[in-house]
Amino acid sequence: LIVKELGGKVEKLDTREDGPIEISGDKSDSVLFEGTPAKQIVLMTHGDTVTELPQGFEMEATSDGLTAAIANVSKKMYGVQFHPETDLTVHGSQLISNFLFKIAGLEANYTLDCRHQTALQEIRDTVGDRD
Repeated sequence: LIVKELGGKVEKLDTREDGPIEISGDKSDSVLFEGTPAKQIVLMTHGDTVTELPQGFEMEATSDGLTAAIANVSKKMYGVQFHPETDLTVHGSQLISNFLFKIAGLEANYTLDCRHQTALQEIRDTVGDRD
């Protein structure tokens, strides 16, 4: 979607990439792939590929010559053609962590207890004390 909306090209493949597939990182300085091996197994489930990158984007990883990940580092825009959220993507947790904390700049200060207390306080502030 990123590629199509920003002026790149996506085309249908003659064959699909489904299941665990090895990808190769194309950039040694990739923040997204930091702390992961240059070659790794990810879960692919697609029948199309990027054939032309939008302006400002670079290839981050490929699978057998096809696009697996892209980035526009200056705009902090990243796209992957695989599922980092599954256990079949061996280093998926590290990829998600890199995106959240190193790229998006989030902090790991959220807990369920924190959310629970915040929600209770918001309810009290909205409806007041009704004992």
